[in-house]
This record gives sequence, structure tokens and C-alpha cells, in this order.
Amino acid sequence: MHVMLAMLQGLVPQLRCRPDVIICPAQFGVPKDYDSLREQLLARGHERVVVAPLRRFDWLRIVPSIATTEFWTSKLEPTPTLEFYYQALDEAFETLENSDRDVALVGHSIGGWICRAYIGERGKRVSSVVTLGTPHNPPPASTAIDQTRGLLDYVNANFKLVDGATCVVGNSTTAGSLEDLLAKPLWDSAKNRSPLLESLVALPSYAVLAATLDPFRVRGDGLIPIDAALLPGCESIVIDDCHHSGFIPTALDSIVLPSTYEWYGSPDKVSVWADALV
Repeated sequence: MHVMLAMLQGLVPQLRCRPDVIICPAQFGVPKDYDSLREQLLARGHERVVVAPLRRFDWLRIVPSIATTEFWTSKLEPTPTLEFYYQALDEAFETLENSDRDVALVGHSIGGWICRAYIGERGKRVSSVVTLGTPHNPPPASTAIDQTRGLLDYVNANFKLVDGATCVVGNSTTAGSLEDLLAKPLWDSAKNRSPLLESLVALPSYAVLAATLDPFRVRGDGLIPIDAALLPGCESIVIDDCHHSGFIPTALDSIVLPSTYEWYGSPDKVSVWADALV
């Protein structure tokens, strides 16, 4: 009897009903960019997985905000600035409305803090939120330009993550010093990648988001510093050799990066964080 009970207890996580999932894309991300991630989550037992149906040029709907006083004084608010993204999430929720299962959100990059605002402003109930490489924490106001023009400050002041939220960030691209940077090869034929270019992209992003003149000391996923992606009170998962994205958006189809450039949606990395959705 004791053996049988132990076996049943071990099966509990597997038998637990997995929620439906909505994937909240990164800036300029579209559903096609997340096909592989969607398929992996379906294979893990989530019966329905949808990607918020954003189009590449939907992001141009932010442009009118540039002509506002709020933009230039860094006082933008999610409504109406991000209404186009909210509408895409509304459609995703409508797709799942006939289900009796819970809904979990996966937010990639800024999709992570946008879904925080959406949950708060739309009053949506979700069972869990997992953010992947999301820059939740802005740099000190006195030391950097606010790239979100007040949006992130507003989100942090008004919308906390739901209980059970998990912040995931990669620990990959870095250069310990200028000497280390210059020693990186321009091209690694075995991995079909450019270590030098990866560091040259990461360092200025780290410098801005960590508000530091010494980005060589910063670690992150190649765009987002680790400290910027983790929120107090939330579960934290730091994944080694995990990069920010597996694709580069373009006006047409995204450029898919080599499989050796593992990101949050790579199979080995998905297995690290996917159970946080349950």
C-alpha cells in the first residue's frame, strides 16, 4: 500500500490538468515566430496554446504617441498606447473562452510586462505567468534615458505579478573585459555563429539597461541583464547558455538564428521553465 501511494504521489504533477496557454510576443514578434514553442507546449500536455495574433506593423500604431506631451515627459500609460496589443490579447482570450481550464500566460521580452498591465487593466484572471527575458526593472531614472517613455514605470507602480509568477532569464552572452572582447572570433564555423558580434550587440544593451559605464561586468541573455529581468517576490529561474531570442524580426519573415544559438524556446531550455506554468 505504501509503495502504491508513493507511486501515485509521483504521478500527481503529470496528472494535474495543464492550463491553456497564451503566448505574448516580443516587440515585432508574430505568431509564426513561436510555432516551435507552441508545438512544444502542446506536446507537454497543454491542450490549447495560442499566440496573441499581432502583426508586424501593428507596432506602428505607437507612432502617434510621439506627438504627445506624455511621450516627451515620460508619462505614457498603457492605455491607450498599447491598445493594439491589448486587442490581440482579447482575441486570444476569446479563442479560449469555451474552455473550463485555467489560462496561463507566457510573456517573451517586453510581452512580459505588457501582459502584467493587461491583466491589471482588463481584470483578467490567470493561473500563472511566466516571463522570458523581460526587462521588468528599469535603470535608475537619473542615469539613463527611459526607452519606454514612462510605460514601464507605470506598470511597476500599478500592476504586480500574480501569485506564482516566474521570471526566467538567460545567462549567456558577455565579455569579461575589453581584452576578452577583442579575443572573440569573428566567426565560429562549428557553431555557425559570430561570438564577437553577439558581444558587440549585448554590451551596449547591458550598458543602457543596467545604467553602467562598465557593461563588461554585466551578465544576461545577450540583450537583457539578469538583474533587470528578476522581480522580488517572484520565482526566479536563471538558465545558462540561454539567449534572448531565436529569431530576428524583419518586415517579412523573421530571420531564424542557428540552433546552436539556444534561446528560451529551444527544447532544452523549455524543459527548464515549462513546469512553472502548471
